[in-house]
Amino acid sequence: LTDQRILALLSGRPDFGMLSDPKRRADCLAGLGYPAGVKVLGAQPQQFAGKPGILILLPDDTPNSIVALLAAPDCTAAHTGLVSHTVAKRP
Repeated sequence: LTDQRILALLSGRPDFGMLSDPKRRADCLAGLGYPAGVKVLGAQPQQFAGKPGILILLPDDTPNSIVALLAAPDCTAAHTGLVSHTVAKRP
């Protein structure tokens, strides 16, 4: 996804798809290396190479950047199914 498409998700309501359950989402984020209380900036189910995933947007360490993670819809702490990790720059 382009930075523009990633940043467009910030204006909508997060759609966590199969990760809608907060406990399950926290378990997935822990597996991805993020604390349970991390603020999710956006989310949306996405297809990547014909496979389903959940695109999750998180704050980056740099204020003008956002981390975009594409994880498997059945993501857990033990198996995230991480497909992609991208940093998008805010304009």
